[in-house]
Amino acid sequence: MRSAQLVRQSLQYHWRTNLAVVFGVATAVAVLAGALLVGESVRASLRDLFLRRLGNTTHVISAPEFFREQLAGDLQSHKQFAANGFQAACPLIELEAAVSHATSGRRAAGVRVYGIDERFWRFHGRDGSSVPQNREVFVSDSLARELEGRSGDSLLIRIEKPSVIPVESLHGRKEDLGRTLRLTISSTLAADALGEFSVQPQQTPVRAVFVPLRLLQKELGQEDRVNMILISQSPNQRNSSASPDDGLNKILKETATLEDYGIKLRMLEQPQSLSLERSSTFIDDALANTGSTVANRLSMQTAPLLSYLANGISFGERSIPYSLVTAIDEGTFEKLIRENDKTLASRSDLAPGSAPPIILNEWAARDLGASRGGAVSLEYYHWHEDGRLEEAPRRRRPRARPRW
Repeated sequence: MRSAQLVRQSLQYHWRTNLAVVFGVATAVAVLAGALLVGESVRASLRDLFLRRLGNTTHVISAPEFFREQLAGDLQSHKQFAANGFQAACPLIELEAAVSHATSGRRAAGVRVYGIDERFWRFHGRDGSSVPQNREVFVSDSLARELEGRSGDSLLIRIEKPSVIPVESLHGRKEDLGRTLRLTISSTLAADALGEFSVQPQQTPVRAVFVPLRLLQKELGQEDRVNMILISQSPNQRNSSASPDDGLNKILKETATLEDYGIKLRMLEQPQSLSLERSSTFIDDALANTGSTVANRLSMQTAPLLSYLANGISFGERSIPYSLVTAIDEGTFEKLIRENDKTLASRSDLAPGSAPPIILNEWAARDLGASRGGAVSLEYYHWHEDGRLEEAPRRRRPRARPRW
């Protein structure tokens, strides 16, 4: 029997099974094709929804800390801003808050609060739009429906109060986490009137409150400061395949100041040196390495410092509460010892196994009645990642009394 004849007879004999397989494969192909089409349609719909909420925004500059409001103007006036295809920059404040209706008590959490002025509407090409005045606010349609709020109703807006000390840190003010503002609804904004403006993609309606920028800055104690800048490209540049991100990063590096990064460079009269500080957090490794590199190029020496609050310093039966303890590197510590006590050469003078040395200033040593070689006890909080505080006692031996 030939091969062709064998195949033909096999198909004729198993035609029912083969037909079921064909139908099964066709059904699977149809399901997969439909799923792909539906998925692509959903992605396209979400993308269109997100782009409508962005308005004219193409790039966003944001930071967890507040920076200069003038940075937006500096960016826009930079000579390379327009050359790289950018059109405008708009400063604003974006926060998350809990909002409640003053009369009905209805509440909404996770509401976006925007501090804006006339530049926001001009940025989005809506020069004729009004701006909330005094203690009036605009709310999105979705938030108004949820709270059943109308024009003239009062809202209580609870926002987190910014602090130079992180709330989650040991010394953060956990008893003063936020501030409540009582504001009046001026009008509601539909989705096509930027009522659902958002730089974060989400499928659900955006619940938003638009507050006068100057009012929000004053209430937060952040005059002339913002935490977000919107950037728009020219229409021709938006359709271009070229990416202007590198150009924007370069412009930002040339216009931003140390203040915008929360970095402070301070001149110290004694001992005639510069102090590199961070306004809100510890100096991270990247900033420390950069500072060391710059100092080496300028033929300057560096000395890292860490100041911490001790619950108490004890010597015998005497103690002083809540004192600052500063840790310094080994070289600086040895130099400080030699400058204040000529009889000591280094910490190697200590007996083996003795407690690590500490230098007390004149006030602390006099108040404690401490003498060189005696044992001093430090009590301080050790902060755990889960928020627990554990008091950790440590013993040190006074070595010298600085003249300052």
